[in-house]
Amino acid sequence: MQFGRTFEEFEVGAVYKHWPGKTVTEYDDHLFCLLTMNHHPLHMDS
Repeated sequence: MQFGRTFEEFEVGAVYKHWPGKTVTEYDDHLFCLLTMNHHPLHMDS
Protein backbone atom coordinates (compact mmCIF):
# COMPACT_ATOMS: atom_id res chain seq x y z
CA MET A 1 0.00 0.00 0.00
CA GLN A 2 1.38 3.39 -0.98
CA PHE A 3 0.61 6.66 0.78
CA GLY A 4 0.99 10.05 -0.86
CA ARG A 5 2.73 10.74 -4.14
CA THR A 6 5.89 9.49 -5.77
CA PHE A 7 8.55 11.92 -6.96
CA GLU A 8 7.44 11.60 -10.57
CA GLU A 9 3.88 12.70 -9.71
CA PHE A 10 4.93 16.19 -8.54
CA GLU A 11 4.78 19.02 -11.08
CA VAL A 12 7.09 22.02 -11.31
CA GLY A 13 5.35 25.16 -10.03
CA ALA A 14 2.41 23.29 -8.51
CA VAL A 15 1.11 24.43 -5.12
CA TYR A 16 0.06 21.76 -2.63
CA LYS A 17 -1.93 23.07 0.33
CA HIS A 18 -1.72 21.26 3.66
CA TRP A 19 -3.47 21.82 6.94
CA PRO A 20 -2.17 23.34 9.10
CA GLY A 21 -0.06 25.32 6.67
CA LYS A 22 3.48 26.43 7.51
CA THR A 23 5.98 28.25 5.39
CA VAL A 24 9.52 27.06 6.10
CA THR A 25 11.65 30.16 6.48
CA GLU A 26 15.42 30.55 6.22
CA TYR A 27 15.48 30.79 10.03
CA ASP A 28 13.65 27.44 10.32
CA ASP A 29 16.16 25.83 7.96
CA HIS A 30 19.17 27.20 9.85
CA LEU A 31 17.74 26.22 13.23
CA PHE A 32 17.02 22.67 12.05
CA CYS A 33 20.54 22.39 10.60
CA LEU A 34 22.08 23.59 13.86
CA LEU A 35 19.96 21.26 15.98
CA THR A 36 20.77 18.23 13.82
CA MET A 37 24.43 19.27 13.36
CA ASN A 38 23.96 19.26 9.60
CA HIS A 39 26.54 21.84 8.53
CA HIS A 40 26.71 20.97 4.85
CA PRO A 41 27.26 24.15 2.77
CA LEU A 42 24.20 23.30 0.70
CA HIS A 43 22.04 24.19 3.71
CA MET A 44 24.10 26.87 5.40
CA ASP A 45 25.43 29.11 2.59
CA SER A 46 23.33 31.91 1.18
